[in-house]
Amino acid sequence: MPFMARPVGVVGPRSTRVFLRHPRLWVPHVAAAHIFTILVTGAAWAQVASGPKGMYCGGNQMVQLSRPIRATHVTGSVLDLSGAKIPSARIQLQIQGSDALLVDINADENGRFRLPKLQRGAYWLGISSPGFNLHVWDLRIVRVGGTKKLNPKLTVGT
Repeated sequence: MPFMARPVGVVGPRSTRVFLRHPRLWVPHVAAAHIFTILVTGAAWAQVASGPKGMYCGGNQMVQLSRPIRATHVTGSVLDLSGAKIPSARIQLQIQGSDALLVDINADENGRFRLPKLQRGAYWLGISSPGFNLHVWDLRIVRVGGTKKLNPKLTVGT
C-alpha cells in the first residue's frame, strides 16, 4: 500500500503552520493548500463541464471544444472542413445544468446565424447538421465583451 501524506501537527497559535508528513519530504501548508485547491477545482470542473443533454447530433459524436467563449452576442457562419457553407445547420443553446433547450434555431441558406439577446450566464452552445457531429462550446454571456463571430468547421459524423 503506498504511503499517504497526512497532517502531523500544528505549530503556532492559530493553526497557521500545518505540515504534511512524507517519508522524505515535509510540505508546508501553503503548498498543501495549492495542491488541495487544484484537486478540488479539477473535480468541480469535471462536474460542471459534463456537457449538454438532449441536443441534436447529426453524426454520432459530440465534439466538445475546450476554450470558453466570452461575449455579449454571438453570430457566425457554419462551415464544413473544406470551408463550404452548411445551410440550415441547427444551432441550440442550453443553460448549463438544465436539460431544457433555450434556443433551437436553424442557420440561413448561407449557413449564417445570430443568437438572440441573452441574459448573463453560462450556456452550452451546440451546432450540428445531418451527417455532421455535434460541436459544443462553453458559452459565457458577459455584460461587456462585444460580439463574437464564430465560424465553426463541423466534422463529418462516422
